[in-house]
Amino acid sequence: RAYDAFQAGEVDKTGVMVHYVVQEVDRGEPVVVREVEIRKGETLEELEGRIHEVEHEAIVEAARKVLERV
Repeated sequence: RAYDAFQAGEVDKTGVMVHYVVQEVDRGEPVVVREVEIRKGETLEELEGRIHEVEHEAIVEAARKVLERV
């Protein structure tokens, strides 16, 4: 969705969020939030690859933060 919105000139970035799980979908308190810039001329596959890299880092960071609270 973000890639299509970028192509339409509506956004210039997307993001990654790791949050606590609650009953309502995507309503948990954020643990880690990262913005990902969408680069002019990049393909959807290139953007997805960069998003996955950020997701992997964010998941590790979020797990560390949550475990520190235990």
